[in-house]
Amino acid sequence: MARIDIPEELKGKDLFKFLIDNKSALIAQKKSMLKYADVLVCQATPIKTDAVKSADSGNDTGVCTVKVVANTAWYCDSQMDVLLPDNAKKSIQERRGLIPHLHDHVHEIGAQVGDVKNIYYKDMSLSELGLAKIGTTQVLIFETDIKKSYNEQVYNLYKTGRIKQHSIGLQYVKIGLAINDEESVAEYELWQKYSDKIINKELVNEKGFFWVVPEIKLLENSAVLFGSNPITPTLSAKQDDTTDRK
Repeated sequence: MARIDIPEELKGKDLFKFLIDNKSALIAQKKSMLKYADVLVCQATPIKTDAVKSADSGNDTGVCTVKVVANTAWYCDSQMDVLLPDNAKKSIQERRGLIPHLHDHVHEIGAQVGDVKNIYYKDMSLSELGLAKIGTTQVLIFETDIKKSYNEQVYNLYKTGRIKQHSIGLQYVKIGLAINDEESVAEYELWQKYSDKIINKELVNEKGFFWVVPEIKLLENSAVLFGSNPITPTLSAKQDDTTDRK
């Protein structure tokens, strides 16, 4: 399949026509590809980086237990995707124990940074996530024993509170297109249903469209420098009280 890119110069009706004309091909293209974080993300939503709680107490046991946000529902990311709540629930149930915690979306054995203890959803306030906004959203949590013996650099970065964003690797299972145009009946219905719930709705209002993602196959969670969804902090990091569990 030849890659289809959405021309950046298209706006308004011209953009909507392009999206409608190429809707099936664009959805097929997204489903055929694995999704990772962009190389560089411009964060339009200000995030407080002091949400990270450091574990650097001077004691080095070789294991740092972290709780991180892998993804946030209702945020329009840099690829114009809005993941709905519970989007990976089925995938987690089916693949529990097979979803690793990596660094930088490197799919190699040596890229594992620890042992995943638990994966689950929970609701959190936006202020807890570092946003100066009122409200709550659902987040995807990874609890992982980060191990020095796996990757000393990543271990030290978590221990000192310097890993501040994460990103999930995924495959789309279900996806829809929402457009702010009454003439596009099905797409406008999705726009009306979901647009007001989006955390950074100023972005979708500017663009006039977004992708609705109700279900994904969750492949992995990665520590990254910049995530497609920047509301993915390390919530806590603490040294394990046992001696160097390797």
